[in-house]
This record gives sequence, structure tokens and C-alpha cells, in this order.
Amino acid sequence: MAQPIPEDSIRERNIIGGIQMQVWYRDGKNELSISVLAANGLQMRNDADYGSLPEAYLQIKLLPFTVETNIVRTEVAEPVTDPIWNTTLEMPNVRSETLIEKQMEVILYD
Repeated sequence: MAQPIPEDSIRERNIIGGIQMQVWYRDGKNELSISVLAANGLQMRNDADYGSLPEAYLQIKLLPFTVETNIVRTEVAEPVTDPIWNTTLEMPNVRSETLIEKQMEVILYD
């Protein structure tokens, strides 16, 4: 199971903000459901060409990566520092017996 990032590491990397999501497994469908609700506290851009507000989206995948691994992503949010997606993403063909060996990678892009 993945360990949370230690507080000192967060300060060293200047990580700010948060992501609100829920994950559950649907055994009858061999499917992982991921409800992505929102993010908060995203940094403003310092780029005159693209505007100052982030236009964020999330990409989520299971690791270790294999050919069968699904990569899912949200839509690009409206330009705000606290985007709301309120969507559910589905990862089909996830076998329960291999789920314990997996880690979920969640990347927020702007």
C-alpha cells in the first residue's frame, strides 16, 4: 500500500493544494470506480500567453503499468484555482486478485 507523502517532503517540493476523490471496487464488474470531486488551492500561472488561472485536469493510472492498464482522465476544468469536476471515471478489467499489488498514480496537469 502506498504511503502518504511526509510533511517535510511536501514543504521541500513546495507542494500545495489538494484533490478530493473516492475510489471503490465493483467486484461483479471487475471495475474500479473513481469519483473525482474537486481540487483546491492550485497555484496561479505566471504566463502571459495562457492567462493566470490554471485549466487543470487529472490523469489517473494503476502501477505497475502494463499493456492492460487503463489510463483515465477528467475533462479540462474551467480556469479557476479551485476546479470542480464532480465526475466518476471507470477502469474496466481490473482483477481483484491483482488489486492489492497496485498503486494509483494521480497527476494534476495544467
